[in-house]
Amino acid sequence: MPRRTGRQRAPQASPARGAAKQGSRGAERTGVAGEGPPSPRTTNRAGRARRPPPRVADAARAGCGGSSHPPEARVVTGPRRPAGPAIRRAHETMSAFYGPLRWWPAETPFEVALGAILTQNTAWRRVEAAIAGLRSHGLLEARTLATVPEGALAEHLRPAGTFRVKARYVRAFLEWLLGRYGGDLGAALRGDSAAKREELLALRGIGRETADSILLYAGGHPVFVVDAYTRRIFSRHGVVGGREDYDEIRRLFEAALPRDAAVYNELHAQIVMTGKDFCRPRSPRCESCPLSVLPFAASAPAAPGRPPQRRSR
Repeated sequence: MPRRTGRQRAPQASPARGAAKQGSRGAERTGVAGEGPPSPRTTNRAGRARRPPPRVADAARAGCGGSSHPPEARVVTGPRRPAGPAIRRAHETMSAFYGPLRWWPAETPFEVALGAILTQNTAWRRVEAAIAGLRSHGLLEARTLATVPEGALAEHLRPAGTFRVKARYVRAFLEWLLGRYGGDLGAALRGDSAAKREELLALRGIGRETADSILLYAGGHPVFVVDAYTRRIFSRHGVVGGREDYDEIRRLFEAALPRDAAVYNELHAQIVMTGKDFCRPRSPRCESCPLSVLPFAASAPAAPGRPPQRRSR
């Protein structure tokens, strides 16, 4: 289908057609995107022709670099791709490109847990600044950090953003860790993965991604971590739709790979690096992305070009 080259306006509705469309507003909006023009009225209140809504593929193209697939690109159409083979190939491709990443970037399991809480809704560099400040004050230990008043703790966490809220989250985590396990994080995370996950999810400010990050990186549990990078990358390659429930995507990845914490650790790290380096929300660098060897979803066109070069470290 040829690409649109400019602004298009829908034709004015004829009086006969307009009279036929005097039904309920809900009845008008029954068209499915991509399957023909919708039925709402074609003029606005000023009498000007409305611009027809973009098709699904056009909207996705605008969000994925504004480019369409060249003839040599493989495009997935119809039903979604089988997840297992695609996930395994993505893991192999990113492993060859990045090499071992050995995440999480922290010195102790407690620092991992703290970082997982602080990284909510903020850039990792801001978390690093907050943790560096705590380290400089000798506060990267549960018992010591628990002695800091909440107001002072919030000031220490200021670089991480929403610092007052995160101070309350950290305090709740410390109360659980010290009150139930005497500050021993190893003991706190030892046991059945599902039971420990529920225990963490019961704490204030800890959601599924944070709980799974703590379990995987601080506790060594074979639990895959799903984040925004996972949804973005694998929806653009037609493996997921992007709107599935968190646990549905997590189970999809866990079923595709050996149940091994080291494998999940490396794959999540690779996804984060690929998302930061290439698969950006706007202006993605598809032409040099290691995953350009995978087919693209028809709803998220991109333009793979030259084969990627291995990242120098």
